[in-house]
Amino acid sequence: ENFVVLYPLLGGAPQPGGDWFDVDGSGAMVNGVFNAGAAGVGTWHFEYVLEASASCVSDTSVLTVEVLEGPNAGCDGGVTVCANTGGFLLLQFVNCSPDATGTWTDPGGFPHDGSFDPTTDPEGEYVYEVAGVGDCPSTQSIVTVNVDPAPFAGQDTVLSICSEDLPVDLSALLIGETPNGSWVGPGGPMNGFYNPAIHGSGPYFYNVQGSLFCVPDQAQVMVTENLAPNAGLDNALTICSSAAPFNMRGELSGNPDLGGTWYDAGAVVHSEFFQPATDDSGPYTYLILGLGACENDTAVLTVNVVQAANAGNGDTLSVCATET
Repeated sequence: ENFVVLYPLLGGAPQPGGDWFDVDGSGAMVNGVFNAGAAGVGTWHFEYVLEASASCVSDTSVLTVEVLEGPNAGCDGGVTVCANTGGFLLLQFVNCSPDATGTWTDPGGFPHDGSFDPTTDPEGEYVYEVAGVGDCPSTQSIVTVNVDPAPFAGQDTVLSICSEDLPVDLSALLIGETPNGSWVGPGGPMNGFYNPAIHGSGPYFYNVQGSLFCVPDQAQVMVTENLAPNAGLDNALTICSSAAPFNMRGELSGNPDLGGTWYDAGAVVHSEFFQPATDDSGPYTYLILGLGACENDTAVLTVNVVQAANAGNGDTLSVCATET
């Protein structure tokens, strides 16, 4: 304790009623009560004097008080951190300039090294204790740690999609993300469903708000949308073998794309021009290759070649009227 009554510390059954004198001039003793905190560390001497009486001479005793540097565990403190904050020393959050020689105990009562890691250590009260010295008992202080959950928008990812595909929930591509975030695409805010019919390629960002102690988080879905190939619509025609050659793509409806490849019934590459005089009847397949997530597209033109009538070549014949 800081305040000490000196009289009970005297040995030899002293008589009460004497006077106390501050021999060393500590300035920390008043009427026999010593303030160790005010005096500070050191050795202090105090005289206790009983005045002489008519029959007896005065008597004096000296009390020596040693003030030790007691343990200082500081004052209680606290901190709130984000769950994704790096590790830190708990001692920096103990107030009142504590000694650095103490030991730590976690909220479960187990020894702790004093380095707090938000990703592994539990939140709660961490006790700091500095061992006693001499007659000075140990002292304790508490650091209360609160951990705010960190926002997590998920990992960046990519999406390859075809223009004819159904809408896609972009949030389903972000594993473990914090819910209730917001989406922003190249065209501005959106609801998180990518619709190939109205959206386009580019970065789409998912944003999760932070808190007083946690910064916001953001994840990106990079979307690549490819135009679906169009080989046109199937068709069939019958043509005479004497007809002129024609471009088969022109016989497909549905405005087929340029640049495709034609295959005959035997899966052999064929010119886009059909030669009625030499080409066989049958199905001819037009193939347009898809890009990215788009599948290939095909259309079939079935050609039926009718052999042109052949009456032969004209000639001149001389015949005698008397011949039978």
